[in-house]
Amino acid sequence: MWDSDGNRREATPPVSCSIDEAIIRELQRDDDSVTLFLGSLKESVRELPKRQYIKFQLQVLRLVEDLRLESTMNASAEKPTAGSDLFDYQLCPQMLREAEAVLNSEEKQQCVVIGHISLYGRDLHTLKDAGLLNDKIINTYFYLLSERDSKRIKSMDTFFMPDLMKPDVNLTDIQRWGSDLINFAYILVPAHRGNHWGLNFVDIEGCTISYLDSLGGKYPEGISKLKQFLVHDTGIADWTEVHMKNIPKQINSVDCGIFICMYANLLSAGLTWNFDQSSIKDIRKRMAYELAHGLLLPLN
Repeated sequence: MWDSDGNRREATPPVSCSIDEAIIRELQRDDDSVTLFLGSLKESVRELPKRQYIKFQLQVLRLVEDLRLESTMNASAEKPTAGSDLFDYQLCPQMLREAEAVLNSEEKQQCVVIGHISLYGRDLHTLKDAGLLNDKIINTYFYLLSERDSKRIKSMDTFFMPDLMKPDVNLTDIQRWGSDLINFAYILVPAHRGNHWGLNFVDIEGCTISYLDSLGGKYPEGISKLKQFLVHDTGIADWTEVHMKNIPKQINSVDCGIFICMYANLLSAGLTWNFDQSSIKDIRKRMAYELAHGLLLPLN
C-alpha cells in the first residue's frame, strides 16, 4: 500500500469488526511492540477468505490512518525530490546509439510489435524532447509494466476511462476491459484529459484509489466512476481516495505522459520516487530503448 507521500508501506493486517480499546491503545503506541502486535494479528487471520480479509484490512487501514497518519494526510507543504535520491537514467553509449536510431527512424517504418500494438517511427518520435506522448506509446509502456509482474499488476489501456465516463455506461459491458480485478495487487489506469495525461492508481489490497497529476490537478469525476466500477467488479463497497503528496512535478506543458509512465513504473515496482524534471531527457531515451526492445530496464 502507499501513504499520502507516495511512499510504500506494508499492507495493514486485518482484524475482526469488534476492535476493542486494547487494540486501539496498541495501535497508538510508537515503538516496536506495534510491529509485533500487528504481525501476530496478521498470522491469526491468514486463512480467512480473500474478500473477508480485505474488508477487515480496510477497517484497520482507516483506523491506523486516523490515529497515526492524520498530520501527514493533511499536510499542505510539498517538498521537491531530493537530488541525492535521484536514479541515474542515462544509457550506456551503445544503448544510447540504439535509442537515438529509433527516435530518428522513418515515420512510416514499423519499428516493433509489442503485444497487439505496432509502433511506427511516428509513434516513437513522440519520445523526442518536447514531444507529447501518444496513446500507443502509453498503452505499450503500460503493457510492459503489466507483463513485468502479470500476477500482481493489471494495466487498463487509454480507451478504458473514456468508455467508463460515458453517461449511459453499462458497468457489466465495461467489464470486457477487465474482470476478477480482486486477484491483482495494483491496477494502473491512464487518463487522458484534453491535452494532459494523469494516472489513476488502484491498490486492491488496501482498497484505495489515487489520482496522480504532474501539474497538481484533481479528477473527482473520474475517481467517482472508477469507484463504481470497482464496487461492481470486486464486490468491495468501501474505497478510500488517497491524495499522494510530494510526487514529482513537471515544470512545462509537454512531459505529462513521461511522468505518468514513471509514476506507474515506480509504484508498481514498490520503489520510492527517484526522478524529477531534470531526469526527463534521459528517461525519454531510456523509454525509446525499452520500447524498441520490448523490455523494461531495472531501476535499482
